[in-house]
Amino acid sequence: MDGNEYYGLPESLMVNGEEWLIRPDFRNILRIIIAMKDPELDDREKIYVCLDILYEDFRKMDQEDYEAAFNAATWFINCGDESKS
Repeated sequence: MDGNEYYGLPESLMVNGEEWLIRPDFRNILRIIIAMKDPELDDREKIYVCLDILYEDFRKMDQEDYEAAFNAATWFINCGDESKS
């Protein structure tokens, strides 16, 4: 049994009807949170870093999907609580 099955974490997120594998390990989430608080990064850079860390095949994602992918990422990071997005 791998750690994701044990904790019941999703291993993928839906982005515009397509399933994308993610890296749900808490260390990746901490890296994303650190990047989101980095004053040297602008908002576009923060989103890019978040997507690059979380999605395994991010580099294959169309730019048109970035907004939906970021929304799915924040949903996951916020444990499904949409009021925190």
